[in-house]
Amino acid sequence: MTSQVSKDKYTFTDKTGSIVVEIDNEVFAGRQVGPDTQVEIWGKVDKDMFKEPKIDVKRLGIPNQTK
Repeated sequence: MTSQVSKDKYTFTDKTGSIVVEIDNEVFAGRQVGPDTQVEIWGKVDKDMFKEPKIDVKRLGIPNQTK
């Protein structure tokens, strides 16, 4: 995660670029995610003709995280 945009919106960045994602607290489930955390995101891409696309996250995975 690069930055928090609002209460439930975050910017994620990789080598291809950046995208805003919307993650509800229930999906985050108290997990800590920082700029160096690799994540897997499953969700729906919301596209609007006059806005940048964003992802409505339904599931968030953190590979190799021990519980």
